[in-house]
Parts: sequence; C-alpha cells; structure tokens
Amino acid sequence: MRQLVCLIILFICLCLPSLAQTNRSYMISSPKAMQSSRKDTIIAVSITKTVQRVPEWLLDCKNLQELEIIGDTVILTEELNQLIKLKKIRIKAKPTPNLFINLLGNEDYKKRFEALPAKEQMRIQDSANQAWQKSERERKPVYIKFAKLNYLTWLDLSNCYLIRSPKTLKNAVNVDTLFLSRNRLLDFPKKTRKLKSLSALFLDYNSLTVNKIRFPKIKNLKKLSIAYGNLKEIPKSIKKMPNLLSLALAGNQISYISHKLGKLDKLRQIILYKNKLDSLPEVIYQLRALEELDIYYNNVKKISSKISYLKNLTHLYLSYNQITTLPNEIGDLAFFTRNIHSPQ
Repeated sequence: MRQLVCLIILFICLCLPSLAQTNRSYMISSPKAMQSSRKDTIIAVSITKTVQRVPEWLLDCKNLQELEIIGDTVILTEELNQLIKLKKIRIKAKPTPNLFINLLGNEDYKKRFEALPAKEQMRIQDSANQAWQKSERERKPVYIKFAKLNYLTWLDLSNCYLIRSPKTLKNAVNVDTLFLSRNRLLDFPKKTRKLKSLSALFLDYNSLTVNKIRFPKIKNLKKLSIAYGNLKEIPKSIKKMPNLLSLALAGNQISYISHKLGKLDKLRQIILYKNKLDSLPEVIYQLRALEELDIYYNNVKKISSKISYLKNLTHLYLSYNQITTLPNEIGDLAFFTRNIHSPQ
C-alpha cells in the first residue's frame, strides 16, 4: 500500500505542470466574449483562429488575465500592453484532424464499421492512423511573432511544432515561466538567455538528441525540466545555471553526469527517473542542499555510504534498480522517506 501511495504521489508530481495547463473551465470562447456586454468581467479568453493583429474587442476586456490562441499564425502587437492585468498567454497549433475518429462520431458509419470482420477493422484503423501520423510529420511550425510585452509573466508555447524558439521570444522581457514542451526542438533554445526574469523552463517531450547539449547561461533559472527527450548525459555546461533548485530529467537515456553538476550548490531536487544510470557518481553526494533524489527505473546497483553527506535529504526514490542492500550510514538521515524496491 505504501509503495502504491508513493507511485501515485510521483505520478501527480510529474503530471502537475500539464494538469495546470489543461484546467481551462473558466475560459470564454472568443464569439461569446465579442458579444458580451460586460467585457470588463472577462478574465480568460480562448481564440481559435489565426491572429494577425490584436482584435479591438479584446482591448475592451480590461481585466483579462489569461489569453489562449489556437491557430497556425499568431502575431501579437504592442497594443496588447493596454491590458495591464494580462499575465498569461498560451499559444498552440490547431490539432491535426483524425478522419477515422471523426467518422466514428457518425452513428451510421460506426454501425457499418462495427459490422465488419475484426481483421478488416484493424486494417482500416491502421491505415487511418498511418495517414494521421503522416499529416502530423508534415505539419509546419506555428508562426509566432510578438512585440515587447511588458506585463506578461507566463508563456506557454507547447504543441506548436516548433523546431526552434521564435525570434521575437526576447520581447517577452518579464516572463518568469516558459513552456516549450511537445515541440520538435533539437537543441536547447539559446534565446532563453535573453529572458533575464526567467525562473522556470519546461522543455519536456522534445527531440533533444545531441550527446553534448550545451546549456546557455541563465543566471536566475530556478527550475529546469527536460523530461522524455533523448539526452544521454548531463554535460559540464550545466554549471551555467548556478541558481537551479530543481532539475527534472525523467525519461531520457542519461548514463553520464558531469562533475560540474557539483557547482549547483543550491539544488534541492533532482529527478532522474527512468534513465540509463548504472551507478550514482560522486558528484551527487556533493549536493548538500539536496532534499529529493529520484532514481526510479535505472540500473543502479549500489548506494555509497556517502549518502549520509546529504543531511537535508527527505525523499529518496530507489525502486526498480538492482539495489539489494543499503549502507548503514543511511540511518544518519533521520527525516527522509525511504522507498526501495527490488526489480520484478
């Protein structure tokens, strides 16, 4: 039961950013917002179309706090600065239509499909999925351009098919939280170094495949998440982010960790869930501020007695490794939650 609770907590922690992004029950569609006689009461609007200039009606929403735009071209001009309460903007591409799923919404077609032999159903479904995947691969990146936005602090550019970050990203001068997840990024977005207020950066589910990814200097960054990419190492350039508190690298292929990680003497959380580690390098035991260490689903065989150096450690996740015993020194950590489980 305890292990099940730990797994549930871990799942919630990993999914929290995406859950936060999908809670849109307070959003009002643009047609409803346009027709509203009380635009001053609207706090969140969703626009589902290309935006090449800021709509005039939107500027009447004086208390607007959040704006979502779903389209293939998004151009935001400086007029948006009239909305001084607007702190959050989310931009994403229109979903690729899935013809098969749409057809199943037709009762007549659904009955005909279900009447077919199982093999024929599978053949049709496979063909439809292949066609959808081809359409996905051929999708062009969303064209994003924005002027200097003075009040914006939270920007989500996930699901935009981006190969690189927009050239005008530097104009988001006061953004402290940036999502670039679920795109096609091949390298770390260097333009983020221009964002002096940036404290949290999410690059999950991208194609960061380079063996020696180079991190730019982002002095004020506190949280970095690059989950479910194809990173093979934590390179020495990680030292360019000296104020990191949280480093989440779950679901990669990391087998090497540079000793320069030890420069992050403020690091409190490191998530290496589901990687390719055979052992924990010495540098991990140098991270004296560490409160949480997650190495679920690796191939680690031994935990060093130096684990006792991590006096602030409260959460240690070791399940699904090759560990059979723990060092006696682990008893020196009076306040940590232990979770160790032999592979099944």
